[in-house]
Amino acid sequence: MIEGWLWLGVVGLSAGAIAFIGYLLWYDRTNSRILRLESEIAQVRIRVEDKEKKLGEIFAALTSLQRTTEERLHRLQERIDEFLASAGGRQ
Repeated sequence: MIEGWLWLGVVGLSAGAIAFIGYLLWYDRTNSRILRLESEIAQVRIRVEDKEKKLGEIFAALTSLQRTTEERLHRLQERIDEFLASAGGRQ
């Protein structure tokens, strides 16, 4: 009878040890996945920040180009007005 209880205890402890080792393996895999995902998220954030910086530079260039174009169009309109005024005075 004691041998039966002894075997039952050994089997119970073995099952508990196997379950604990399984938990540790599961925890390690889960932790590795979390670390890998955190690394990927950090890389994505870096790429997003780089793209935002490039878009900011493009926007600044376009704004400057728009300003320059508007100034040139304004000067051209003034020259056309002057030309028309002088051409109208000649007739």
